Amino acid sequence: DVVVTVYVDTLFALNGMVNYLLLLAAVRITDRPFRRWRLLLGAVLGGLYAVAVFVPPLGGLAGPPGKAAAGLLMALVAAGGRPWGRFWRYILVFLGASFALGGCVLALGVLTGRDAPPGGVPVLPVSLPILLAGAGVCYLIFALVFRRSARHGGAARDIVTVRLDWGGRTAEVAALWDTGNTLSDPLTGAPVMVMDCERGRALLPAEAALLVDKTALRRPERVLTLLHELGLAGRFRLIPYRAVGVECGFLLAFRPDVVTVGGRRRPGVLVALAPHALGDGVGYSAVV
Repeated sequence: DVVVTVYVDTLFALNGMVNYLLLLAAVRITDRPFRRWRLLLGAVLGGLYAVAVFVPPLGGLAGPPGKAAAGLLMALVAAGGRPWGRFWRYILVFLGASFALGGCVLALGVLTGRDAPPGGVPVLPVSLPILLAGAGVCYLIFALVFRRSARHGGAARDIVTVRLDWGGRTAEVAALWDTGNTLSDPLTGAPVMVMDCERGRALLPAEAALLVDKTALRRPERVLTLLHELGLAGRFRLIPYRAVGVECGFLLAFRPDVVTVGGRRRPGVLVALAPHALGDGVGYSAVV
């Protein structure tokens, strides 16, 4: 029998670094919002799992059920669960990146005369340079190549639920999650979602709703002047934009009290009112 000495600190550190790259690549590909500390925590849990499978009483965790449970827990901690449709896509991408890494490490090991890692857990005799090189190559391929494809399909075509709250009034709409929408406030850099005028009016104060309609929004600067006279200009502003057939135009936007996209609050988001219908016959009335 071949005896392999496993150093707990090295095992934990290597798996933690690899897990972090895999979790990061998955959120980059799926354009899922994330926080660094959550990714780090998910990577730490993966490192602890790698150590646990070498502890005799916990050796059963190395089986497929244990690996599946560990991967799901890592993904939940790293990227959260909601919206669930996008979360399961994230899980699949994370698993795909993990399989790709395993194949890449095995291929590099064969090319350099190394044997496969025992139990599917990255430990020596897979050397540190081989492991990190494999992880780096996989991250670059997934994050830089496949992320571009994902922007033009999949996640970019998702329909999410957006809830808007202002002064006790609430509006809930279906919105297209469009990663190509880069509209933002030029003064603050805050992201701007675009909403059908008729749906947005239900959220406005009564006096403001009387001034806002599709005809008036063709000259949003005039509407803003009238809102200023009513003392409401502090919640409204003009957002410049460019579109097909429009070299330079303006949209009237307002700042709700709370914006929730797919169950997650989005502080600072502005809502621009479109003077035309959005998504006619496609199932959404806003673009976020």
